[in-house]
This record gives sequence, C-alpha cells and structure tokens, in this order.
Amino acid sequence: MFTYLPTLGDDTSRIRFTIGDTVRDAGIRPGQANFSDEELAGLIIIHGNWQAAAIAAVNAARAQWAVKASSISMGDYSESRQQVTNLTTLAKELTTMLPGQWAGMGLGTSSVTNPAVIK
Repeated sequence: MFTYLPTLGDDTSRIRFTIGDTVRDAGIRPGQANFSDEELAGLIIIHGNWQAAAIAAVNAARAQWAVKASSISMGDYSESRQQVTNLTTLAKELTTMLPGQWAGMGLGTSSVTNPAVIK
C-alpha cells in the first residue's frame, strides 16, 4: 500500500517527504518504485524512529540501484551510478543532521546516535 499525507501527519509521510518518495509510481527505487507503507513501518520498528528509518530507506534504495543490472550510459555518466551517488549524498546529509535541524524542519527531533557507516 502507498499512502502520503501532505500534512506530514504520520511517520510514514514524514519518511516519504524526507526521502522524496511522495508520488505514487515515481519513487526513488529503480523503475520509479515506491517503498510500501509496510516496508516503512518495518523500518521504523527495526530502527526505533522515523528519522533512522528514513536513512535506512535511502540506504536500501541506494543498494538496489547499485546492483541494478541495466543502466543508461554515456561516457562517464550512467543513470544507476548517478542515482547511487545522489542517494549516498542524501544518506550522508540525513545522518549528519543535528536534532535541532530535524526540529527546524518541523519534523521532530532525531535520536539517531549510531547510524550505519555510509561511504
């Protein structure tokens, strides 16, 4: 199932907003797939809060792009490589945000104290 509340009234919507997964069938995964509500709920359970779940979702999408067999290439540019680069940058930015920055976005505070290593 895919739901998104533009009011950011639930944790799933907050994750979707933060990672850019707000439009059905225009998601951040290969093939423009979205995360399901159930997957995002599972990430919240595993990681303890929606902020850490957002980082985990970006890392999951990054891994999916990294193993994608087909890619569009032109010289040094390839779509799958560019997606991995973009998602790596996003994951790093989310990981380094201070709790005050999360609050400044109107998204609560983060208790992400031991994020996964992102290279």
